[in-house]
Amino acid sequence: MTEITLDLETLGTRPGCAILSIGAVAHVPGRPVDEMEEYYAVIDPKSCEAAGLRIDAATIGWWLERDLGVRSEAFGGTTALPEALAGFSAWLRCVESAVGIEIYGKGPSFDCAILGAAYAATGQVHPWRYTRERCVRTVLAEAARLLGKEAAEAMIVKPVIAHHALHDARAEMETLIALRSAVDRKLNR
Repeated sequence: MTEITLDLETLGTRPGCAILSIGAVAHVPGRPVDEMEEYYAVIDPKSCEAAGLRIDAATIGWWLERDLGVRSEAFGGTTALPEALAGFSAWLRCVESAVGIEIYGKGPSFDCAILGAAYAATGQVHPWRYTRERCVRTVLAEAARLLGKEAAEAMIVKPVIAHHALHDARAEMETLIALRSAVDRKLNR
């Protein structure tokens, strides 16, 4: 099973909002971390508006409080939304294992739902089944139950650049790998 961590930077918090960037990391459990595959696209916000996706004023305000470099990266997109989505679909087909994929959002009701709405808005086929959506927070909660809250929280990897879709997706994948490894060691003692 290929595991995917998905992170979006957006101009809203609900399905149907504009997407600034898509970051995703694929990993097959048991393989070395350096064999992870990545997808990253920075999207032209005007192409989201053209597809009927909305921009939320409160989220614009939130972005204005972020670091200028992060904000410039997020708002500097030139890839049209339909192209970014088609690229993500193609990437998923390339990284999918014979037994499928699991897509982890933080949580799926944000990342997966917003991306799914963008696929619908552009008339493209949603590239994964809803039954394959998972939650990074649920894995963290289960690890905290088994290992203790402090031990689990100590394994949370911070992104190199916060609010950057690819850096956030990398940190989430590294966190999943660390949590699973610790849980496996505890259960297999």
